[in-house]
Amino acid sequence: MNRKCVLLFLSTAVAFCCASENRELVSQKNIGIFSSQNKRESQEDFFYHGEVDNGQLYAVYDGHGGYKVAECLAKKFPIYFSQTSGLMADRMQQAFENADKDECMELNRECGSTAAVVFIKDNVAHCAHVGDSRALLEVNGKVDFVTIDHKPDRADEYIRIDYANGIVFNKRVNGMLAVSRAFGDYGLDKRLIIPTPEYAEVPLCKDSNFLVLATDGLWDFLSNEEVVEILNEKKSSIKDMSSLAKLLALFAVSRGSRDNITVMVVDLLS
Repeated sequence: MNRKCVLLFLSTAVAFCCASENRELVSQKNIGIFSSQNKRESQEDFFYHGEVDNGQLYAVYDGHGGYKVAECLAKKFPIYFSQTSGLMADRMQQAFENADKDECMELNRECGSTAAVVFIKDNVAHCAHVGDSRALLEVNGKVDFVTIDHKPDRADEYIRIDYANGIVFNKRVNGMLAVSRAFGDYGLDKRLIIPTPEYAEVPLCKDSNFLVLATDGLWDFLSNEEVVEILNEKKSSIKDMSSLAKLLALFAVSRGSRDNITVMVVDLLS
């Protein structure tokens, strides 16, 4: 079945296991969110959107070893962010590192979470992430910016882990964790699994259409370019952002994704 036929089928499909979407954390009409437990035994994905410091904060969190850390971040990261000051790069790093010291991290030592966070204010997107949850900005039908996953075999991460006396085995840190940066994971060596984010400042323009944040249940099965292509192909016939987010998730499922999937699509032109 070619991709257009699959798109047609998925856009009309209704049978899908949808998990609780934490709707109380979502407050703006131009944002669409689809979050599913999918084939996993539990839902460890969480997300957030809201107004913080006169800007809009968007985030997705993908827990591992349980849901507690991701749940904590969805509730508390906006508070940690609002308590920071100074340059935005410094604020993001401070917020990530302070959140990693929250008591829930110590209470759930075997649990951790990735994160993709975007703060938009004054037509600038401030992007920060740890792990393999990803944020993508589209401009005029093309990928304008995308975060690069923190995988242990990424060249610079491999060197950092080796310098800290860790090893990368089977594409995992010390043969255990498939991401090299994350919140929590206090049961592992915190010299290796760090919460320090990568940060990028991306100016928005009149052709900036979509912001997409998603967990790896999507990105492991759809490329950055495919996500942008699907959104631009369907935006004229599907106006609802939640329907577009669901369509992307269903496409990943059609390709074999069994992981939790959370997709957030923001219409930047509305």
